[in-house]
Amino acid sequence: ECRHKCMELFYEFIPLLPGKTSPAQWLDGMLKDHGMDFLISRFEGGGLLSQPTLRDLTGPFSVRVTLQWMDLLLAVLDCYNTFINLHIIKPHHILSSKDTSSFLKA
Repeated sequence: ECRHKCMELFYEFIPLLPGKTSPAQWLDGMLKDHGMDFLISRFEGGGLLSQPTLRDLTGPFSVRVTLQWMDLLLAVLDCYNTFINLHIIKPHHILSSKDTSSFLKA
């Protein structure tokens, strides 16, 4: 799947950059420079940020819309889970964020 290959490319490519020994070191620098919003926009910006949560949906219930929304949620969860499992990001970064994450609201 494209998402998994992109994540693999990220953590294989970052150590090749000058002055960066690990993806975690690179990401820490990006979070210091741009804040947690940087990570949220990368992980959630492809869909979940632009969609209302299931609680906020208006109109009649639709299985199709619900399944599409759950696919977006799964993509975000997959990204966060992969980066946490690879020790690239720490869970407290996500949980303590004051930025506009749709993931935690979902």
